[in-house]
Amino acid sequence: MALRTEPFDEEASKALDSFDLSLDPSRADEFTQSQSIPVFPINVTLGEVQYTRIAAVGSNEVNNFVLDDREEGGTLEHSVWHVLENLFEFDIHKSPQVRTGNRTRELTDIFCFTELGLFLFETKAISVYATEPSRNTQRRVNNVQNQVKKGLSQLKGATRSIREGNKVSTNVGTELCFDRSLIPHAIVLVSELLPFGDWDEIVLQTIALARDSGMFIHILDLRELGTLRRLSKDKYVFDHLLVQRFKHFLQERTVFIRVQPSDDSIEPLT
Repeated sequence: MALRTEPFDEEASKALDSFDLSLDPSRADEFTQSQSIPVFPINVTLGEVQYTRIAAVGSNEVNNFVLDDREEGGTLEHSVWHVLENLFEFDIHKSPQVRTGNRTRELTDIFCFTELGLFLFETKAISVYATEPSRNTQRRVNNVQNQVKKGLSQLKGATRSIREGNKVSTNVGTELCFDRSLIPHAIVLVSELLPFGDWDEIVLQTIALARDSGMFIHILDLRELGTLRRLSKDKYVFDHLLVQRFKHFLQERTVFIRVQPSDDSIEPLT
């Protein structure tokens, strides 16, 4: 049976009626103008999907991942790294480490820098495997908001570590040198940001944190990051778009902001 690409007209309707009659002859009273056509079954067996390990080679890092990784946060981290890797080249690092006293810990999920700006990403994957299908919309919104609050707290700590002069290195121990006096872009990136629920509290908290800590703060999802990347011919344009986006956030006081590729404008979703 060929796939039909023409408009659904009377001829197509009659063909479907004949197909229905052929599958269930007992419905002949419903399809008096139809005729039976030859049909035959095709038995299909779907086996277990096999995933393989994928190695993504960047300018100075190699990151491995598998599509069915139950650690969904790691998959989202890789997605962010993959989107930005050829934009920042040698100056993007996944899971960089910071030395505080005698303790070494992860600074942030993704860290990029230029001579004009710093970019710190905390990725927050909203679980697909662990989510209960019966969970209502408000509970889902609460889950996303809790993840955003956690990310903001982590970015505040990461920025403080940078400004205190603590040693920052790659995940294999190579020390990173960058201008610590630059205003950082602190970015919480979630899997998907749907325009539901009351976000006023988080908006006010974000504005207060930006004012008190001297950071540009952004709450994005992967779709928005992809749009920003497509509009950025280089990392300096990416920096500029984030600054403009933050200005609109302060003006509109909403986290639901989309960059529009058609005219490079930035406007609220609502």
